[in-house]
Amino acid sequence: MTSLPFDLSIYCTRPDSEYAEAIRTTRTNILRHITSGRKILLVTSTWEGEGKSTTCLSLAPALAEVPLRTLLVDGDLRQRSLSGIFQSETPGLDQLSQAQPGSTSLRGVSFVPAGKARSTDPSGILISIELGNWLMIQREKFDVILIDTPPLSACKDTFLWAPHCDGAMIIASRQKFRGLAEGHLSEDLREHGIPVLGVILTG
Repeated sequence: MTSLPFDLSIYCTRPDSEYAEAIRTTRTNILRHITSGRKILLVTSTWEGEGKSTTCLSLAPALAEVPLRTLLVDGDLRQRSLSGIFQSETPGLDQLSQAQPGSTSLRGVSFVPAGKARSTDPSGILISIELGNWLMIQREKFDVILIDTPPLSACKDTFLWAPHCDGAMIIASRQKFRGLAEGHLSEDLREHGIPVLGVILTG
């Protein structure tokens, strides 16, 4: 089992909070997309530090409660935020032939890390047929797959994930929201063939 060094899932630690209720509302909105066949969901943001990984850590157990077989994937092969949080030592996306979802301390949530080493250019992995085939296998095993990808201000890796995903969710911080940049991100994602299912406002 992969465990958190300390419980960063606000949804789990504060189930009666307004935050948890907002996560449940978000879950309700996501469920209609899942029932229509959109199972692989990309989670991204415009800027760093907007709460993208934190949102994933709360949304994943909320979806697992439904119950849905939920897989959380660290799709940021550069920063590996979720992999560091879970302190996972199992093979990740950089070793797809060995990557297997592992159980976590978040009930009902499985996790696949980015890999053991940060990559300066993960494009070879992200555009590979092997990654597409691996995701097709996971699609059969899970009801929903959340992929935590890098912010667009840091790199363009999210656009390489787009062909593998059924929809995107944009995390936007009240403090960092600028409007025009987020609008451009939505349009760019659509141009890469992935519909934007909604924006989650944090902070």
